[in-house]
Amino acid sequence: MPLRSLRVEQIEELYEHLLTAGRAEGIGGLSTKSVLEVHALLRQILDNAVMRGLLTINPARQAVPPRHRRDQHRRRMAWTARELSTFLARMAGHRHHRTWWLAAHTGVRRSELLGLQWRDIDLEHRRLSITRTIVAVNGRMQPSNGKTTNAARTIDLDERTIGVLGRWQQDHTDWFGGLNPERGLVVRDDGELINPQTISQAFGRAVAKTELPRLSLHGLRHTHASLLLKAGVPLKVVSERLGHSTPAFTMATYRHVLPGMQAEAAATFATLMNDAEE
Repeated sequence: MPLRSLRVEQIEELYEHLLTAGRAEGIGGLSTKSVLEVHALLRQILDNAVMRGLLTINPARQAVPPRHRRDQHRRRMAWTARELSTFLARMAGHRHHRTWWLAAHTGVRRSELLGLQWRDIDLEHRRLSITRTIVAVNGRMQPSNGKTTNAARTIDLDERTIGVLGRWQQDHTDWFGGLNPERGLVVRDDGELINPQTISQAFGRAVAKTELPRLSLHGLRHTHASLLLKAGVPLKVVSERLGHSTPAFTMATYRHVLPGMQAEAAATFATLMNDAEE
């Protein structure tokens, strides 16, 4: 529609649509947080239109955005170490078990998992490199450069994860008679790219069959970060593993973890002073 024809009620109808059917192919709605981000972006764009004389007023500034809904049934942001261990043990043998294991033990994004190739994994030196991502655009899979400027990175791996990857690679070699760039995807379905939503939905169904708190697939990334921070791993190291733009962004995202860490820091400092006074 012409820009000058845009009305407040149309913007509010857009927000309602996004909340109820905003996901790909209309399968479910976006979170309130995501719609608020859309609202902020639209308001900024239309402010620019007003500044350039394309509009006299910004209708997005009059539109009422959705409010954060804090109901008691909302999903958890992360699991405890015991909850994660229980889930991975329960899922042994599931077709996506190794995918979820890798997500939990590296904190990589869903798009990074789907873009991972065997040539990106160095089993000998126990590390993997994030070099590309796969995203769905209008239902079609296509490569992307990553979410942030720090998205391309190297992640060190633990011994058990190396074992999981080694067996996974051997299975791929047995299935296809050897590995090559055309068949080099780690996470795939009979050699084909997997729709990101397929992985997320499979995870949701798997969690629903357990007594564990509900968690989204992205929650495995939050779990990885939260457990490392609670264990005292430096913020900068965690930020680098996650591929965040800056450690400040990591701190803002996981500030709910930091109060407990500060209490431990205070207790540690007090212990050091007590030891010095003896």
